[in-house]
Amino acid sequence: MGELIFDEILEAGDVLYVPPKLSHFGVAQDDCLTFSFGCRRPNLMQIIDSVADIATNDSKLFIPMLLPQALQASGELQADSIAAIKVQLLEMLQSDRGDDMIRQAVSEVVSKRQYDALMPEETLDTDELMQALSEGATLQADYSNRLLYSQTIDGTVLYANGQRIDGLDEAAIAVLVRLTNGEALQHSDVTDVDAYDLSEWLENGWVWVDIAE
Repeated sequence: MGELIFDEILEAGDVLYVPPKLSHFGVAQDDCLTFSFGCRRPNLMQIIDSVADIATNDSKLFIPMLLPQALQASGELQADSIAAIKVQLLEMLQSDRGDDMIRQAVSEVVSKRQYDALMPEETLDTDELMQALSEGATLQADYSNRLLYSQTIDGTVLYANGQRIDGLDEAAIAVLVRLTNGEALQHSDVTDVDAYDLSEWLENGWVWVDIAE
């Protein structure tokens, strides 16, 4: 654990903030419940790894680069060649194509789940879902999953648990954006979305239904 920096005894209702890069170890002094909320941010290795995966789908990146043609020993890799490769790599990353790759890589990394989803053994079918909503139930994002969106020049792009969601119409996108932003939606908010799409979101674990009492 390294050098002990601080040692605190918490009482009921206390909150302890542990700064980044510090390990921590808690011991219960008596019967109690404690909850740990981790604020996780991606690291550069995760982003680089994701960018590399995305780059494999770009055929243009497989074209050999043009490098300096100066005479050199047959076994030497000159600094000029390395510098030229670095320049071309940076130019690609700073281009519109690079912006799109990095945006996609960050979206995939940030939206990936850290743990396996605990799916309910039973869920509502499509008719039961729509009936519940019509009777006052609300639809909310399930925060055990990861939903996020980003705005691009081509429109809104949504991700769920590390995967891009394609094939959505404008009404579905608008509803998912509202859910992602933490809104609880009623039946009147989702009338433009196909009922089977809503049911699929529930089955995927993206959303949950708060049944009216």
